[in-house]
Amino acid sequence: MNNRSYQLSPEFAGRKVEVVYEANKSCDTAEPEFQAMTARLLERELTEEELAYLSSFFFENAPMTARRTELLLAQVVSAKGKDLHLRSYCSHLKQGLNQQRS
Repeated sequence: MNNRSYQLSPEFAGRKVEVVYEANKSCDTAEPEFQAMTARLLERELTEEELAYLSSFFFENAPMTARRTELLLAQVVSAKGKDLHLRSYCSHLKQGLNQQRS
């Protein structure tokens, strides 16, 4: 049920609902945090080549919120395991980020 249909429902009965949106820039993740998060979720040290790949991916897809990024990466790792090539994880992450933005 979306917000508008909820407001029109009998349960709402004219109650005042305050919707608060917070734009908190501190929720955006930084490149080193993104790299560390990825290494932590994959439970391994990343090579210099992988760090460079993540850096490039980060700057192509920023801004990314830490919470959403970690959730998406954790879902992929949980579903696919920890042994895929880094490109695979980034591809799934990019797809999830694009869905969020649209």
